[in-house]
Amino acid sequence: MKIEIFVFALAAFPGCWIARAADIAAESKRANEFFDKCWDETVARHPVDESFYGIKTHCEQLEDLSDEKATADLKALQDQLATLHREFKLESLDAPTPTELQTFRARSRACG
Repeated sequence: MKIEIFVFALAAFPGCWIARAADIAAESKRANEFFDKCWDETVARHPVDESFYGIKTHCEQLEDLSDEKATADLKALQDQLATLHREFKLESLDAPTPTELQTFRARSRACG
């Protein structure tokens, strides 16, 4: 009986590890897609930055340097950060993803 339990435990353990690795990969992929979406949204709000990256969507516009725009940018960044903490399991990210997370948090601290 003890041998059967031991064999079952050995058979189940790799399956758990593989499922855990798949969960980490899936959560990291979702987080990276979210970071890409946030970056695209942030750049889209700044025509000069778009031009710098070769995006010609708003190339005829100048940067809005008003306090209202700065407040709106800060609100958008805070909303993105709240979404990140609400919808993602941050402890379930692969090795490179926390670097992007740290960059995202640093950017939000710099603005706030």
